[in-house]
Amino acid sequence: MANSKIVFGGEVLMDLTADTVTKDKLLKDVTAHGADGEAITGECTFDSDTQDATVTVAEILKETSCCVVHPGWCTAYLNQNESLQELNEAVKEMRSEVNSTPTYKQYQKAS
Repeated sequence: MANSKIVFGGEVLMDLTADTVTKDKLLKDVTAHGADGEAITGECTFDSDTQDATVTVAEILKETSCCVVHPGWCTAYLNQNESLQELNEAVKEMRSEVNSTPTYKQYQKAS
């Protein structure tokens, strides 16, 4: 039997009754306790579980202009302008990272 609220000597020591965690919102295989005090194991794999996905990047890009993939989410841009803007931002960010690397600066000064 699970406990969702524990009171000792008139003082509330633990109260899960207002918690909103549910197994469908908790990350897969993470454990917690629900508002009823019962242990739950997460089932959430974000919007979809793509472990068995077989589509290639080329196939995605054939249908859209650009696709940005991060753990847990994917964004597709449906027109060329959005794609170019996203790619330009990504390149700018990468250049900034490379330029801020001390070894890169040292190399540039040496040549």
